[in-house]
Amino acid sequence: MMRFGSALIAVAASACIEGNDANNCSADGACSGGRVCSRASHCELPEDLVDITARWTFAGVVPTPSRCADFDGFMVGASGPGGGFGDAFACELGSAELKRVPKTMTRIQATAYEHLGDGQYAIVDSAQVDRAGATDVTLDFHP
Repeated sequence: MMRFGSALIAVAASACIEGNDANNCSADGACSGGRVCSRASHCELPEDLVDITARWTFAGVVPTPSRCADFDGFMVGASGPGGGFGDAFACELGSAELKRVPKTMTRIQATAYEHLGDGQYAIVDSAQVDRAGATDVTLDFHP
């Protein structure tokens, strides 16, 4: 089984305009010029962002508490050429709302993992989809 550090669990996007990371933000108040803080913690124009609903199934079946008990954690996120992000969600929810995602982030991924101790994690299962402009996507895990 491959081991992955906690850096895998919290994928970070990084980009700057210039100077002191003027494009980074943690809230809308850090942005100017009509820009808002995206989910990737970057100041973006509202028209460059999209809200995405990500749903997941296991071989076409909605998640159940017993199926999700096989994992210590479950993350859903998005990525693109400039980086990405991932957030923890309860597997048994079966869906997650990803707000203010930069339109450049076209890959949506869900990952189930187990904790190995000492800050180490192993991916148990993963599913991804290229959203191709869609705002509602389904990721299907195949055991």
